[in-house]
Amino acid sequence: MPVSEALAIVVADIAPLSVEMVPLQDAWHRVLADDIAARRTQPPVAMSAMDGYALRSADASQAGTELEVIGEVAAGRPLARSIGPGEAARIFTGGVVPQGADAVVIQEDTITVGSRVILNQPARAGRHIREAGVDFRAGEILLRRGKRLSERDLSLAAGMNHAALPVWRRPRVAILATGDELVMPGTEPAPGQIVVSNSYALHALARAEGAETFDLGVAADRLEATTGHIRRAADVGADLLITTGGASVGDHDLVKPALEAEGFNMTFWKIAMRPGKPMMFGRSSQARVIGLPGNPVSSYICAWLFMVPLIRALAGRDNIHHRRHHAILGSELPANDGREDYLRAQCVEQADGTLLATPVRLQDSSLLGTLAAAQALVIRPPFAPPAPAGSLCEILHLPVWAVATRQMAGARNTRPAICLQSALLAAGVRQAFVSTHVPFLERLTEPLFHLVEAQTLFTGEVIGASSLLSDLGSHISSNIASCGTHPEQIGCVHDLFLPTADRVHPTGTDPTADRTRSECWPASNPSCCAWSTAL
Repeated sequence: MPVSEALAIVVADIAPLSVEMVPLQDAWHRVLADDIAARRTQPPVAMSAMDGYALRSADASQAGTELEVIGEVAAGRPLARSIGPGEAARIFTGGVVPQGADAVVIQEDTITVGSRVILNQPARAGRHIREAGVDFRAGEILLRRGKRLSERDLSLAAGMNHAALPVWRRPRVAILATGDELVMPGTEPAPGQIVVSNSYALHALARAEGAETFDLGVAADRLEATTGHIRRAADVGADLLITTGGASVGDHDLVKPALEAEGFNMTFWKIAMRPGKPMMFGRSSQARVIGLPGNPVSSYICAWLFMVPLIRALAGRDNIHHRRHHAILGSELPANDGREDYLRAQCVEQADGTLLATPVRLQDSSLLGTLAAAQALVIRPPFAPPAPAGSLCEILHLPVWAVATRQMAGARNTRPAICLQSALLAAGVRQAFVSTHVPFLERLTEPLFHLVEAQTLFTGEVIGASSLLSDLGSHISSNIASCGTHPEQIGCVHDLFLPTADRVHPTGTDPTADRTRSECWPASNPSCCAWSTAL
């Protein structure tokens, strides 16, 4: 059976498990079972974004204006009266902007003399004020069903005034190893024995996807022993049973008859893939079962390809399948036979942003060392012709591949900018413009690569850094007419990626210092920053 057909069978007709309400502190990495709307407007009223003085902009249109300070506003302590002509109120970050005031002048731009304040800068309406609802408004749906919740999502849900969230129940996965030859780690194997290793990777993979796991131990190669262990999966309420070993057709391969004896209807037990040909799948009235091969590489790759999407589907995830990526083949490969190959490979990002995937020389399915060292799987379709080095290939990234990639890629501070420079030149931006803005590009792209690494570590799914930079280059190029090429006109990009205190203009100045964040946000200034929404 082809891999694609087998995967379609494994994830067919799956409904998420039951819904339960959990407190926010227990919702991390859980999957939302319903859309979540804000129960409040944030902020509920206009608030100050800085320490300074709240006033009427009409009273302070020029430097040197002197106003009477009538009171103080701190977070949680609003002013009891309105601001009238010629008046101001001392205000701190998070304080409610008093009625009548429409601007805040920061304290660094003022001089206090007794009960009066002198402004060194003119005021501008809306400056340093967070308008009501600038973050979100009551009734807005901000978190969608099927989303796996990050720590940032939990913070957002709390701000939306939700103390608990509806999530799908975690899938329960029971894992059973089989084989007389297996002994536990830390013991001295006798001749012919091997140490159990598959179960540890399987537990980790399942837990990383949000499942609860149950260890059913090791079953001896006897039918009654194997069936006894399988019954324990029902005792723990398993939604999915994973077995390793005994999945082939030899005299000692007893998993299939044991499963059938316990009420499982086996759909397939052989796949046209390498490694992992002897893999089984079946269902009972209570659970599904995946019977993995015993060889550790075959066990892991089959679990990655089939178990992980199945767990995601049971958990209610909105995206269950692994994303395939393209890479340049680092070594030649011979013609393939009728099985789909998944070759362990080293994968590094080159200076130009392309991925280079080089299959390891030894692909034996017992070799744990090459599995642990691999960053990706090179996919070879059935009957694929010979592939020369330098040709295009498809890959699947294995979890947390970006760390090794960054370590092997060299200069941390300049490489991202070099990649973006290449993307901009490829998109048709003039060399003069790119060269002029090298410091700006370095400042812009480094936070993006932090984002790439963080997202990869968090999800196990890589954001294609080279693809991201290519898209960024294309969008900058396509919007260059509306953004302009002068540094002052692209300065708003800093507000999208860098903290205010870290904004550094290529010329050493910051002409955007008097811009509000709303002016630099794509939703309110699409002509200048429309390209940024692609990120």
